[in-house]
Amino acid sequence: RVESDTTDPDPSNNDSRAAVGIDQLVDLSITKTHDDATVVAGEPLDFTLAVANAGPSDELGTVTVTDTIPDGMSYVGAAGSGWDCAMAEVAGDEVVTCTRDGLAVGPAPDITLTVDILPDAGPGTLPNTAVVAGPTADSDETNNSATDEVVVGDVADLAIVKTVGVPATV
Repeated sequence: RVESDTTDPDPSNNDSRAAVGIDQLVDLSITKTHDDATVVAGEPLDFTLAVANAGPSDELGTVTVTDTIPDGMSYVGAAGSGWDCAMAEVAGDEVVTCTRDGLAVGPAPDITLTVDILPDAGPGTLPNTAVVAGPTADSDETNNSATDEVVVGDVADLAIVKTVGVPATV
């Protein structure tokens, strides 16, 4: 608004307003790790899924992490503070989905995903991928997925017991 002590012959043009749009931009990322260098077929395994937002804006919509459990693994559970996690079968695959309402700039609490490594899974390598997404434009989508390769080994504990029957003497 413009004002002056001098009389203005047209005061209708002393005020101006403009709507300014504010664009939001986030940089969601995810990493996926596990602790053991080699896991044993038939044993459980915990993955850590770490999600972050490098900004510059807060993600105001729902953040979704999706993880399709590969052949050779079976879903046990998933949880993280502020995350709502569930598993559903989709076209024969176990698909884990974790959601949270928004994410400020910075890291989110980790998600722990627990699977069983199936007894017939090894020896071999099982790649497992997790993906993060949100509704706001993302400046770098190359860091929106992470694959953790799990080296599965076999361990067997075999034993043989041999007995010889001796005929009894009468």
